[in-house]
Amino acid sequence: ISQHAKYTCSFCGKTKMKRKAVGIWHCGSCMKTVAGGAWTY
Repeated sequence: ISQHAKYTCSFCGKTKMKRKAVGIWHCGSCMKTVAGGAWTY
């Protein structure tokens, strides 16, 4: 389960992408919110 894992943002390249809700990903660096997969990005 990768709920609390961090992922690399495809926009700014920093490892700040976190899962906010099911299918909602938010980057804390460039503040972009992306709709993606529920468990994998």
